[in-house]
Amino acid sequence: MSSTIKQNFEECYCTECIKNYNGYTLVSKIIAQRHSKKAALKDAIRSELGNACSTDIYKCISSVTEEN
Repeated sequence: MSSTIKQNFEECYCTECIKNYNGYTLVSKIIAQRHSKKAALKDAIRSELGNACSTDIYKCISSVTEEN
């Protein structure tokens, strides 16, 4: 890779770019940062939803077992 390409572009491994046959896509650094932030936000939301749902499930299970 030439130095100009290295300076301006970066390999992106996000779920959108990984569909390429190489397993990554060469994108501008700004786009790679945007994809990285978007992926981090999705992971945080997924984690929060997972924690909230698991807590609710445990509450439901404990309330059902207490009734019996």
